[in-house]
Amino acid sequence: RNLIGVAQISTPKGKGTGFLIDSQGLLLTNRHVVGRFDSVGAQFNNGESFEAKVIGRTPDLDVALLQLDRRPSRGIRPLPLCVKRDAPVGTDIVVIGNPLGLRSTITRGIVSAVRDENGSAILQIDAPVNSGNSGGPIVNYNAEVVGIVTSKMVALSVEGIGFGISIPSALESL
Repeated sequence: RNLIGVAQISTPKGKGTGFLIDSQGLLLTNRHVVGRFDSVGAQFNNGESFEAKVIGRTPDLDVALLQLDRRPSRGIRPLPLCVKRDAPVGTDIVVIGNPLGLRSTITRGIVSAVRDENGSAILQIDAPVNSGNSGGPIVNYNAEVVGIVTSKMVALSVEGIGFGISIPSALESL
Protein backbone atom coordinates (compact mmCIF):
# COMPACT_ATOMS: atom_id res chain seq x y z
CA ARG A 1 0.00 0.00 0.00
CA ASN A 2 3.00 2.33 0.31
CA LEU A 3 4.40 1.69 -3.17
CA ILE A 4 2.12 4.24 -4.81
CA GLY A 5 3.56 7.08 -2.71
CA VAL A 6 7.18 6.37 -3.67
CA ALA A 7 8.78 8.22 -6.59
CA GLN A 8 11.89 7.92 -8.68
CA ILE A 9 13.81 11.20 -8.42
CA SER A 10 15.78 12.17 -11.55
CA THR A 11 18.47 14.79 -12.05
CA PRO A 12 20.93 15.30 -14.91
CA LYS A 13 23.50 13.51 -12.70
CA GLY A 14 21.52 10.42 -11.73
CA LYS A 15 18.50 8.86 -10.08
CA GLY A 16 17.34 8.10 -6.57
CA THR A 17 14.14 7.70 -4.60
CA GLY A 18 11.80 9.97 -2.66
CA PHE A 19 8.43 9.58 -0.98
CA LEU A 20 5.30 11.67 -0.50
CA ILE A 21 4.66 12.90 3.05
CA ASP A 22 1.50 15.00 2.60
CA SER A 23 -1.40 15.41 0.16
CA GLN A 24 -0.16 18.84 -0.98
CA GLY A 25 2.89 17.37 -2.71
CA LEU A 26 5.77 17.44 -0.19
CA LEU A 27 8.39 14.72 -0.58
CA LEU A 28 11.41 13.65 1.43
CA THR A 29 14.63 12.37 -0.11
CA ASN A 30 18.39 12.72 0.43
CA ARG A 31 20.39 15.89 -0.14
CA HIS A 32 22.90 13.87 -2.17
CA VAL A 33 20.08 12.67 -4.49
CA VAL A 34 19.15 16.24 -5.52
CA GLY A 35 22.69 17.60 -5.33
CA ARG A 36 22.87 21.31 -6.08
CA PHE A 37 19.89 21.26 -8.42
CA ASP A 38 16.94 23.54 -7.60
CA SER A 39 14.48 21.44 -9.58
CA VAL A 40 14.30 17.68 -10.21
CA GLY A 41 11.95 15.19 -11.84
CA ALA A 42 9.68 12.91 -9.81
CA GLN A 43 7.85 9.96 -11.33
CA PHE A 44 5.54 7.85 -9.21
CA ASN A 45 4.97 4.15 -9.64
CA ASN A 46 1.64 4.77 -11.41
CA GLY A 47 3.57 6.62 -14.15
CA GLU A 48 2.49 10.13 -13.12
CA SER A 49 5.38 12.60 -13.55
CA PHE A 50 6.05 15.94 -11.88
CA GLU A 51 8.64 18.64 -11.63
CA ALA A 52 9.69 19.09 -8.01
CA LYS A 53 11.30 22.17 -6.53
CA VAL A 54 13.92 21.64 -3.84
CA ILE A 55 12.64 23.79 -0.96
CA GLY A 56 14.95 22.60 1.81
CA ARG A 57 18.31 20.95 2.37
CA THR A 58 19.71 20.13 5.76
CA PRO A 59 23.25 21.25 6.51
CA ASP A 60 23.89 18.52 9.08
CA LEU A 61 22.06 15.43 7.77
CA ASP A 62 21.59 14.10 4.26
CA VAL A 63 17.94 15.21 3.93
CA ALA A 64 16.11 17.26 1.28
CA LEU A 65 12.50 18.45 1.13
CA LEU A 66 10.79 18.77 -2.26
CA GLN A 67 7.53 20.38 -3.41
CA LEU A 68 5.73 18.98 -6.46
CA ASP A 69 4.63 21.49 -9.12
CA ARG A 70 1.00 20.40 -8.62
CA ARG A 71 -1.04 18.23 -6.27
CA PRO A 72 -0.76 14.52 -6.99
CA SER A 73 -3.80 12.55 -8.12
CA ARG A 74 -5.99 11.01 -5.45
CA GLY A 75 -4.50 7.59 -6.12
CA ILE A 76 -1.07 8.74 -4.90
CA ARG A 77 -1.19 8.69 -1.13
CA PRO A 78 1.33 10.08 1.35
CA LEU A 79 3.20 7.60 3.51
CA PRO A 80 2.53 7.85 7.25
CA LEU A 81 5.57 8.86 9.30
CA CYS A 82 6.61 7.37 12.64
CA VAL A 83 7.49 10.63 14.39
CA LYS A 84 7.12 9.65 18.06
CA ARG A 85 10.32 7.65 18.52
CA ASP A 86 13.20 5.97 16.73
CA ALA A 87 12.63 2.40 15.57
CA PRO A 88 14.05 0.01 18.17
CA VAL A 89 16.70 -2.57 17.37
CA GLY A 90 15.08 -5.71 15.95
CA THR A 91 12.21 -3.86 14.22
CA ASP A 92 11.11 -5.70 11.07
CA ILE A 93 11.38 -3.34 8.10
CA VAL A 94 11.02 -3.10 4.33
CA VAL A 95 12.99 -0.73 2.12
CA ILE A 96 11.21 0.67 -0.93
CA GLY A 97 13.22 2.16 -3.75
CA ASN A 98 14.55 2.16 -7.27
CA PRO A 99 17.94 0.42 -7.07
CA LEU A 100 19.88 0.73 -10.33
CA GLY A 101 16.71 2.24 -11.85
CA LEU A 102 14.65 -0.90 -11.16
CA ARG A 103 11.42 0.75 -10.04
CA SER A 104 9.16 -0.39 -7.22
CA THR A 105 11.71 -2.67 -5.58
CA ILE A 106 11.13 -3.91 -2.04
CA THR A 107 13.68 -5.58 0.22
CA ARG A 108 13.20 -6.58 3.82
CA GLY A 109 15.28 -6.90 6.95
CA ILE A 110 15.56 -5.52 10.46
CA VAL A 111 16.96 -2.52 12.25
CA SER A 112 20.32 -3.95 13.32
CA ALA A 113 21.40 -1.00 15.49
CA VAL A 114 20.56 2.61 16.25
CA ARG A 115 23.70 4.75 16.10
CA ASP A 116 24.06 8.21 17.60
CA GLU A 117 25.92 10.57 15.29
CA ASN A 118 26.21 14.07 16.70
CA GLY A 119 22.83 13.78 18.41
CA SER A 120 21.00 12.32 15.41
CA ALA A 121 19.72 8.75 15.25
CA ILE A 122 21.11 6.73 12.36
CA LEU A 123 19.48 3.36 11.71
CA GLN A 124 21.78 0.50 10.73
CA ILE A 125 19.77 -1.97 8.64
CA ASP A 126 20.47 -5.34 7.07
CA ALA A 127 18.02 -4.96 4.17
CA PRO A 128 19.87 -4.76 0.83
CA VAL A 129 20.57 -1.17 -0.25
CA ASN A 130 21.98 -0.26 -3.65
CA SER A 131 22.58 2.80 -5.80
CA GLY A 132 19.14 4.30 -6.49
CA ASN A 133 17.69 3.32 -3.09
CA SER A 134 18.99 6.57 -1.61
CA GLY A 135 16.15 8.75 -0.34
CA GLY A 136 13.72 5.86 -0.14
CA PRO A 137 11.58 5.01 2.85
CA ILE A 138 12.44 2.45 5.51
CA VAL A 139 9.01 1.19 6.56
CA ASN A 140 7.96 -0.83 9.61
CA TYR A 141 5.31 -3.54 9.46
CA ASN A 142 2.65 -1.00 10.57
CA ALA A 143 3.30 0.74 7.20
CA GLU A 144 4.92 3.75 8.93
CA VAL A 145 8.13 5.29 7.62
CA VAL A 146 10.79 4.98 10.33
CA GLY A 147 13.76 6.21 8.28
CA ILE A 148 15.23 7.45 5.00
CA VAL A 149 17.81 5.28 3.24
CA THR A 150 21.06 7.21 2.97
CA SER A 151 24.05 4.93 2.39
CA LYS A 152 25.61 1.52 2.58
CA MET A 153 29.01 0.33 3.67
CA VAL A 154 31.07 -1.10 0.85
CA ALA A 155 34.32 -2.97 1.46
CA LEU A 156 35.91 -6.34 0.97
CA SER A 157 34.08 -8.88 3.17
CA VAL A 158 31.30 -6.39 4.04
CA GLU A 159 27.79 -7.47 3.20
CA GLY A 160 24.35 -6.16 4.08
CA ILE A 161 25.13 -3.04 6.09
CA GLY A 162 22.89 -0.15 5.10
CA PHE A 163 22.15 3.09 6.91
CA GLY A 164 19.21 5.45 7.16
CA ILE A 165 18.31 8.61 9.00
CA SER A 166 15.52 8.14 11.53
CA ILE A 167 12.38 10.15 10.76
CA PRO A 168 12.43 12.06 14.09
CA SER A 169 16.05 13.13 13.42
CA ALA A 170 15.29 14.02 9.78
CA LEU A 171 12.30 16.19 10.70
CA GLU A 172 14.20 17.87 13.53
CA SER A 173 17.02 18.64 11.10
CA LEU A 174 14.64 20.26 8.61
